[in-house]
Amino acid sequence: MKSKLRSTARQLRRRRKTLLGTYDAEALHQLRINIRRLRGYLERDPREEARQLRRAWKKLVQETNDARDWDTFRAWLEVPEFSADYALLLPLIESYQTAAHERVMHMLESPAWSSALETWESFLDHSGAKLSAGPAPKVRSLSRKFLRAQDKALESGGVRDWHKLRIATKNLRYALDELHSGGSHSADGAAKARKLCKRLQTDLGNWHDTVIHGGLLQTLLSQESCSAGAEEAILRLVAHLSREGQCHLQYAVDRILRHGKHIRKLASAG
Repeated sequence: MKSKLRSTARQLRRRRKTLLGTYDAEALHQLRINIRRLRGYLERDPREEARQLRRAWKKLVQETNDARDWDTFRAWLEVPEFSADYALLLPLIESYQTAAHERVMHMLESPAWSSALETWESFLDHSGAKLSAGPAPKVRSLSRKFLRAQDKALESGGVRDWHKLRIATKNLRYALDELHSGGSHSADGAAKARKLCKRLQTDLGNWHDTVIHGGLLQTLLSQESCSAGAEEAILRLVAHLSREGQCHLQYAVDRILRHGKHIRKLASAG
């Protein structure tokens, strides 16, 4: 376990070096995943030192949210289907995207980043053993959180509740990944639950992208420099995203109804 945690620190250093050399959307995405996993490890330790470090990483990763949103939005819009709309909107997009990338660079060069990474490595030297407990209790707890979030999302259908289910799915999937990497591939149906979480994470991630991209389109629409042609393109794209988002949610609902029993089994295990 300790070697895996140290590997996370090395990966963060590599991602930072890549991004400071030439901004790369995939490198940022992987850096965000590294931080998310790191924060998951810290969540196991109840001490105040761990909570403070977890909060420090949360603040840092929040500085990357806008860049990730504009990156995925531009990638979505670059497909041939939207080529005409892309040409109209690109001048508006670029200023926002550039500013978001600059905030990432500023964060990576900040004392807060250096302090968080150094504190994490020091934390491992003194506390790594406390993070090595088996993940089974965590999986049960996260499975129950998932089910509570699932019930709320299915009942309300609201954006906030679906977002909470997306986060619960992601957290459970990472815990199951750890269980899998430790050799417990099929204990308590974990393999099937892991497969479900991976697919649900894709469904809900795609849905969430439509929500975020719709918000970014509204941001572009509010600009004084938005031309009549760009405005028409934005309204077309908003309607498209609404339909696409509903499709992704329906995929998620169907998957839950067919295979949700695997997570219920995990939640009741032990």
